[in-house]
Amino acid sequence: MRLNYQDRLTCNDPRCPRAGELGHKEDRTNVDFYGQPGAGHLGRNAKGEPVYSTPWLNLAKPWKAPADPKPRKEPIEKLVLRLSKEIKENAAALAADKAQTHIGKRGAYGFEMIASDGHRALMRRTEHATADKGLEWLGALNGYRPKTRISTPEFHLAVKRGLVMLDYRRRAIIMLCEPGRLTVASQDPDVGTFDEILPVESTGYWQVCIDGKYLESLCGTWPLVVRVKDEDSAVVFELGEEYRLVVMPLHWGQWDIPAREDSKPQHIGAEVPHHNF
Repeated sequence: MRLNYQDRLTCNDPRCPRAGELGHKEDRTNVDFYGQPGAGHLGRNAKGEPVYSTPWLNLAKPWKAPADPKPRKEPIEKLVLRLSKEIKENAAALAADKAQTHIGKRGAYGFEMIASDGHRALMRRTEHATADKGLEWLGALNGYRPKTRISTPEFHLAVKRGLVMLDYRRRAIIMLCEPGRLTVASQDPDVGTFDEILPVESTGYWQVCIDGKYLESLCGTWPLVVRVKDEDSAVVFELGEEYRLVVMPLHWGQWDIPAREDSKPQHIGAEVPHHNF
């Protein structure tokens, strides 16, 4: 029996992961039989024409540095649409049915709830006096510290860098505010700590622990105004004049960030489970 050319090319080399597979043939056009550049050799192309393979001419593309990351900047309408969708999806995943019963009710200062997953509440200013009441406490700022104004979009990139370092089981981002600056920090017990200092408009001191995923998703419209009362009370983010996002903080343990520049060691906390509304 006479074997044709294609039969003679059947791959049987033990180094080939597909050796002996029915129909698998040795490719002699530009690479050797196990998929790596090899020595030149004669072969035939699909048309049966003799060719000489020169795999060393198939040079790899030169390495190109990735583009510098850019902070998110988007109109308030797009930010609210994205946040609302994310919160509703998270509410469905958490089966947060109780939180859904408050949708449409009025909170403090004429803001009504438009989305909630039990950990976050997206509020929109409304002039409808007939809206259901019962959430007057939600978003109220009695006893809160002076507002902190974050004007630099670099805050978004700092949060994203913090997400790289944090413990994925906890997702805790720590924010420690001092007059004129804000420290964004995270910690992975198995790797180490991250912290970055950003300039902000602030005259007070406060510290709070936020779910890093929630913090990253609310970035997009600048400036971002933050209102904090204490480590256990809801944090209010003012998204322009018409919207607010109320986020419950995380509980935390205790750890210290080493001193930066001429500052004193910063007392920070590590995350444990959420507060809820």
